[in-house]
Amino acid sequence: SSDDYKPVRSVLEKDAMHGGNVSCETKLLCRDGSLVEAEMSVRMAVYENVRFYYVVLINLTKSRRKEEILKKELSKYRFRASRDALTGIYNQETFFSETRKLVEKYPGERFVIGEWNIDRFKAINELFGSHAGDQIICAFADHLQRTYIEKCTYGRMESDHFVTCCPESFLEERSPEVEALLNGQMSWHTLNHPISLHAGFYRVEQGERDVAIMCDRAGMALQQIKDSFIQREKYFNDDLLEALVKEQQMMRDADAALNNKEFFVMYQPIIDVKTKKIVAAEALVRWKKRTGEIVPPGEFIPIFERNGFISKLDMYVWEEVCRYQGQRKAVGKKLVPISVNLSRIDFSARHGIPSVAQ
Repeated sequence: SSDDYKPVRSVLEKDAMHGGNVSCETKLLCRDGSLVEAEMSVRMAVYENVRFYYVVLINLTKSRRKEEILKKELSKYRFRASRDALTGIYNQETFFSETRKLVEKYPGERFVIGEWNIDRFKAINELFGSHAGDQIICAFADHLQRTYIEKCTYGRMESDHFVTCCPESFLEERSPEVEALLNGQMSWHTLNHPISLHAGFYRVEQGERDVAIMCDRAGMALQQIKDSFIQREKYFNDDLLEALVKEQQMMRDADAALNNKEFFVMYQPIIDVKTKKIVAAEALVRWKKRTGEIVPPGEFIPIFERNGFISKLDMYVWEEVCRYQGQRKAVGKKLVPISVNLSRIDFSARHGIPSVAQ
């Protein structure tokens, strides 16, 4: 066609190609009527005032086909790499990046990050098998795909934990549906068994871009209620933020406090009501900072159990009780049994209390 001939003509008419090569891509009409994509390289020479053109043609058809195949394979690979292998929805990394793009695209919109957790999912696997558990995971992913459409992102973090991002108005409009979903009153799966959920939410502040932190805060809200049979959703608030800062401070101070003997053991006596004598005692750990501040055990023990420091603290209490008993024995004082509270973490810790007992 004339369109295909234009690049060829432009090559041949270039005065500047004297002494050099000029290349272009074009299509050639074959005898069988088919078109072949080709690369044409032309070099001009002049002999006795006669112009000669040396033309080299390279068939590009096979290479183009290979390029197309490679592009398709690369596209498939990129798709698989960005998706959760089981459900086909976004994986964690892709959810973070796509949600950041979404928030940046609509700067005037108020978005909410949600973290969703299927209740007693391990029990579902035990009762119905892992195949049924996978079906539940896929069914919930399908529910998200059907529900979260416009201005929304969703993905699977791990196991039975899912994340969503949507406008706050979207959640408000669907408040009854969300409530039914959380309470196990919505038919989104085929298992003949009621399935409820818990969810934690975080309202994205203007200008925020770190989606990982947003999800962490939604997860914190979820952790506050995940064992509750009454409250099934909670929004992250300033109280939780204050608790987060306080928790981080405790975690930073823990090792130094242990080395500085800020933790001490108190002994709560157990008295025989008949003889009025002490027959046993319970060791209780307390924390008094160098500033004189007393940290209630109800505050620091749950935090230490979450970050694993409780094993160190239990070991410390164990040693203090042994030292205390040894001192009493050395001076001939009466000994009574003293019980020491151990965290369940100690029984799975590689270097925990059980190894000392041996």
